[in-house]
Amino acid sequence: MTFFPIELLKYKINIPKNELLSCLSNNVEPKNIFHWSSYGKPYFGEIYENGFKIMRHSIIKNCFRPIIIGSIKCQESELFLEILMRPYIGVIIFICLFLGLIVIFFPLFVSISLVIEVKNIIFGLVSFIGTLIISTIIAGIIYIIMVLFFKFETKQSKILFNELCGSDNLEEEKNIKKLIIYVIKCANCA
Repeated sequence: MTFFPIELLKYKINIPKNELLSCLSNNVEPKNIFHWSSYGKPYFGEIYENGFKIMRHSIIKNCFRPIIIGSIKCQESELFLEILMRPYIGVIIFICLFLGLIVIFFPLFVSISLVIEVKNIIFGLVSFIGTLIISTIIAGIIYIIMVLFFKFETKQSKILFNELCGSDNLEEEKNIKKLIIYVIKCANCA
């Protein structure tokens, strides 16, 4: 989905599961408290028997870097790697609160201050509608910037995963309902 900071990818893997896990462990360093190193392996996080939860190292500490949750699934004797990329839940909550406060309180404060100063209710209503439109545009621009940073980071991760898996058999989920259901399932598993 273009306007949502969530991506669900499905790779068809041509290598055995053990080789995939060893390739992952060669490119993922264990999670530590500071994880400031960007010169070692390209990812840091945890690898499990049938999946992983990792993040890409970055020189700049971009808070919009995706958390990459992967699961290895075998279907009809073929190996698939499902990867969910999403931002931190805290980032999503912060952005929603920040954008909501901009859209709600900025027009309210402007219109109340103008009504008190000018003592004209119609002028206050017009200023409320005008600032509501302006603040909605500002919130939209901030949201677009967040999604662009997220998409930039996911694009870098896709390039690294294509090299890591040795596969270009990529299928990207476009259905928003399936994405939401998958995110809820991953949240319940974690």
